[in-house]
Amino acid sequence: MTPNSSVPSDSTGRSILLAIGSGLRIAVPAGVDLLPVERPVQEGPALSLTEQQNIVQTALAPLKELARGHRRVVILAGDLSLPAPYEIALPLIEGELIGAGIRATRIVMLACPGHAGPILGRAAVHRYGEHFVGDHECRAWAGSGVDNKEPDPLYAAADLRIGLAPAFAGGGLEALSPNPHNEHKLKLDFGIELGLGQKALIDIVSAHARIPGVSRDEPQAGSANVVLTSGGGAEWEATLEEALLPLYQTLKEAPSSSPDQTFVLALTGNEGLGSARFTLDLWALLQQAEEILASGGSLSSPEDGTVAPPFFEPAGVLAAALGRFNHLILFSAGLAEHHEGDDLTEHLANCPHLSGRVHFCASATVLWSLLNRFHGGNYKLAIQPLGWR
Repeated sequence: MTPNSSVPSDSTGRSILLAIGSGLRIAVPAGVDLLPVERPVQEGPALSLTEQQNIVQTALAPLKELARGHRRVVILAGDLSLPAPYEIALPLIEGELIGAGIRATRIVMLACPGHAGPILGRAAVHRYGEHFVGDHECRAWAGSGVDNKEPDPLYAAADLRIGLAPAFAGGGLEALSPNPHNEHKLKLDFGIELGLGQKALIDIVSAHARIPGVSRDEPQAGSANVVLTSGGGAEWEATLEEALLPLYQTLKEAPSSSPDQTFVLALTGNEGLGSARFTLDLWALLQQAEEILASGGSLSSPEDGTVAPPFFEPAGVLAAALGRFNHLILFSAGLAEHHEGDDLTEHLANCPHLSGRVHFCASATVLWSLLNRFHGGNYKLAIQPLGWR
């Protein structure tokens, strides 16, 4: 996908830049009521890796002195449900700690809250960086006791505790808590929140010690007929599981929906899109979602009126989305434009709870055609959001 690639412009001249891959610009048809975009994608080049590292290094200035005299360090970083460019920040934190005299074997990382699964193989390298994963113990938070109130043993044994979390809405250092609804709270000695840009190529635009999470206005998704979101375009959001995170965030943040609402998830899927592996992974999730829907497991709304699962779990998220939205469209250039896409379409025909409600879309032309079929030529479209959450 090339930056600012586009479909032919319509007579209105309106277009939106989706933060997927290196940016995808699509024209909005006449008659579609495009609601105000809260945080449009910033155009222009992303910061270089060196520039991003310098921003993080500046935020780490107090850490070396703070770390002197300590022996065991635990770094709490977000798990799959709290993505951030940890592979940039973790080696820099490691350098400060070793510079303060702490041995590398006494630096460990716990992925929090820890409900998104174990830290294994390619996924760990992809998320936290090959160097850090290769040199340090890295695993998911493993608390114990009733409601996970007893802390992880590695956390309990550490005499220096560092938090590393994204600063988007729903993120922040507080989001690292394995169980935020009980009295057990994490006690950190130092924390960094990574603020992310919204450019076509995502970069770090801030890194601050001990800042509160970034707030956002109430989403407009509830008043729209169609909600479109994307993951932000960062390279570390290339896998199928990570691409589903914006859908989970929308389920959590938007308290209500309008009748006959459609959700459009724009994704790159560029790690394996069109391959047998990507197809098998997606099909496995769809099968699980079909089973959940068939049993009615995720369709009852909790007291807060949402249908979001308590923790990020891809098949549960797909099922919960179909509990709220009448149609779910997966929109990605190249999706379904190959033999594996044909196989997915054939599989869907054998899933009565998904067939007719899940749709694969490879171009803006097909996207607008589907939406016109579901909602006619005039409907409200909300972008939540174009850039990072």
